[in-house]
Amino acid sequence: MVDSKLLQRNSSMELLRIVSMLFIMGLHFLMVFDFPRYEDSIKAPLNTFVYFLLESLTIIAVNVFVMLSGWFGIKPKKKSFCSLCFEVAFYGIMLFIIEVFLHNGQNITIKGIKHLLLGGPDDFWFVKAYILLYCLTPVLNTFVQNTSRDTFKKVLVAFFVFQSIYGWFLLATRWFAGGYSTISFIGLYLLARYMSIYKPKFVQFRLSVDVLIFICLILLSTFWSFVFCRHNIFLYDLAFVYTSPMVILSAAYLIIIFSKISFRSRFINWVAMSAFAVYLFHYNPLIYNYYCDLAIWCDNRGTIKVLFFPMAIVLVFVFVVLIDQARKYLWKKISIRLF
Repeated sequence: MVDSKLLQRNSSMELLRIVSMLFIMGLHFLMVFDFPRYEDSIKAPLNTFVYFLLESLTIIAVNVFVMLSGWFGIKPKKKSFCSLCFEVAFYGIMLFIIEVFLHNGQNITIKGIKHLLLGGPDDFWFVKAYILLYCLTPVLNTFVQNTSRDTFKKVLVAFFVFQSIYGWFLLATRWFAGGYSTISFIGLYLLARYMSIYKPKFVQFRLSVDVLIFICLILLSTFWSFVFCRHNIFLYDLAFVYTSPMVILSAAYLIIIFSKISFRSRFINWVAMSAFAVYLFHYNPLIYNYYCDLAIWCDNRGTIKVLFFPMAIVLVFVFVVLIDQARKYLWKKISIRLF
């Protein structure tokens, strides 16, 4: 029964889920190192350019993850919501217990409990923003189902014009938080729903054209940041904000590309089921410290570090997929009793 369900999914989109998580892991690798400044662009222009290129490619992954939910549409159900919460709790509790054990119980404090409950402002911001998006999807889906295409388009245009001005270029609103917020997720969700349902003209190009547009958008972000950095203009870091139109369009075209490649693979679908677990595991503060050490170790390998980065990311990904089978098995047993 499980195998048949796995085979029914379009594996190209599940592969995109895997690729997006690998990009997120790559982005977190890059975060370990100092963001290039004007002096870096003068002393080491090639390294600076490559950094910006990798940043342009990986920064889109969070938006892709949210837009995948919009592309298919979240169908809020008690079981799926509980499954999401269980997955978050499983890794939070497991790693908290490990941390307590390693420190002989010294971390059993109010601060530690608060962190376990995601009580800090920086504790898994994505999880909290996504859970609220999930709670709001009945309203969003009702809007999508009961509004005209023209009204839908006008709402999207108004939203992204406003966000681009005040939530990106001017960064004049705290509640957009540069894309680290549910309100930005709502815009991404609705944009992906519109693309999936109505297939506007920019979705209907040939695959080769989509790939070319995607490459151009990535290069646009890269050259934007590099040229402005090279001339010491403060605008260069705007290319790497989740609310950037370049980042959003790049994410949209990556989804469009994968949506036009259709195949079925039970293995790909099986691995994709653990993609979110990879985020919950490697970005947990206990693990992320070691993840940062791994990034520094890779960086110290000299000229062959270009090979160590992807190898390290893939190895961590595979490790989490394997241990996630315990979480899936436990949830299966629990869900049978509850639902």
